[in-house]
Amino acid sequence: MRLAEAIASTFAYETHTGKRVYKGNVDAEWTIGQVPHGGYMISLLANSCIQSQSNSRHPDIVHISAQMPVASTPGPFMTQISVLRAGRGYTDLHVELIQRGKVNIRATVIFGVLDPPPSEPHIDRQSLTLVPPDQRARRVPLDHPSAYESSPALKVFSFRHRIDWAIDRQAQSEYARINAEQERAGQGRDHDYLRWSAWLEVKDNPEGIRADMIPFFADMFENGPMMMPEDLKPKAAWFPTMTIAIQYMTRIDPASLDRFSSDSVGLWSGTRFVHKGAHEADVEVWTAPSRARIGQGEAQSGWRDRQRILAVSRQMALVVPADLNKRLGTRTDAKL
Repeated sequence: MRLAEAIASTFAYETHTGKRVYKGNVDAEWTIGQVPHGGYMISLLANSCIQSQSNSRHPDIVHISAQMPVASTPGPFMTQISVLRAGRGYTDLHVELIQRGKVNIRATVIFGVLDPPPSEPHIDRQSLTLVPPDQRARRVPLDHPSAYESSPALKVFSFRHRIDWAIDRQAQSEYARINAEQERAGQGRDHDYLRWSAWLEVKDNPEGIRADMIPFFADMFENGPMMMPEDLKPKAAWFPTMTIAIQYMTRIDPASLDRFSSDSVGLWSGTRFVHKGAHEADVEVWTAPSRARIGQGEAQSGWRDRQRILAVSRQMALVVPADLNKRLGTRTDAKL
């Protein structure tokens, strides 16, 4: 099932206490091994919330903070949404995603109003917005998509035929080289964390990049422990997400899809600390240039200044044996 269809939910009813309930199905195609992809699960939750807020004065997701103590399984689910606070600038929601009577995900989702990306790069001093062409603004940390070749998707991605991606292996090698040189010289390391970047393309996606897809994108990266030296790299491991916080930076406006790709995003991640397998991952989700695909198109002058950051996230993940993935994927009370 296509991503846009696989994250869909429908309104079911409203309780006497004012909770809005949505129902849907966790698609078996969007799994890592036997367990649904963590970001995909948050996208299901986001889809319900966006529907609930669609006619309000705060229609845009601004922030998601979620805990995932219980592994989900393919099959029916429901989300229960209650309003914690409705203020002038923001609305705070409490959301629970439930399967078989158990709460798998608890989240606080903040809604507000985001600005769409400007039609041209400009310096905005009035709203304290730091974007290109201001030299202090961060640019998309990737070369143009046309400069890359597709990378094979991991076999544990049940949805691998639904995506294409190009991992920037050259950048990873450069980070490793700089670290090694500084270590040999006895210097403090300026690049002392595990970095990864890629262009990600969703196949068969006529709906375009949507806000409810952002959590899926924010959870598509190579976990830091897998970038460690071979003698330290975990073997046959699974990296379940325990908590994730996502800040939306730019409204995804259909009117801007002629300037940005409708099916691709740029991804960057960095991991600084690993302690007994627990590790953090900071992730950036960027727009991709219009009419450019992996290994195709042509870099236009100033293309990097025209890209915008869509979201930033931080998550905590674990390193556990891969066999646990298989066991949890078949249990009805799958706890991590």
